[in-house]
Amino acid sequence: MFPCASLAVWSCFTAGLLALFASALIFWPRSLLFLSLSTGEERSALTSLETFLALQFGVYLASVALALVLNVRMIQKAILFAPILS
Repeated sequence: MFPCASLAVWSCFTAGLLALFASALIFWPRSLLFLSLSTGEERSALTSLETFLALQFGVYLASVALALVLNVRMIQKAILFAPILS
């Protein structure tokens, strides 16, 4: 089995996982409120900073997922030609 095939599978799996986390942060930022509250605390909304950071981190994760998918072919070429160049 070629290492390039496993690299493509790993990249697609990781990109899917990152896209899932990004969509959760972008579309459902209140889930952070549910995860951060301890027993006895009661808040009904995120602060504006928390909302902003959830959106920005979600966009960052989505861009990393897109970069993984788009750069797989370039990395595969580098792996294939590395023994020839050295």
